[in-house]
Amino acid sequence: MSTGRERMSKLLLIYKKRTQYVALLIFMAMVVGLGVTAILKQNGVAMTHTEVVLDCHAAPGVAHTHNADCYDDNGNLVCPLPEVELHTHDDSCYTESRELVCGLVESEG
Repeated sequence: MSTGRERMSKLLLIYKKRTQYVALLIFMAMVVGLGVTAILKQNGVAMTHTEVVLDCHAAPGVAHTHNADCYDDNGNLVCPLPEVELHTHDDSCYTESRELVCGLVESEG
């Protein structure tokens, strides 16, 4: 027959294992819950994202200066076109030996 001490030792061991098991289950439930929340948040952001429609009607390859149509409501630039300033080479763009030293591209408008 087992003594009271042996029984108490077995009960404490069972209690310790159950406690570890419950702690592991709680941890796993938290990981799954956080993962599901993160995925649902990503899906929600993707579903509520609005497509930015570019109001800028400039054609590619044409000299373009950004105006109010090139920015969204938050002031962020949404126009994919580079801003190009018109430039015509003059005498200051050349050296005395007529070598081009100007770094700008000459444009026709």
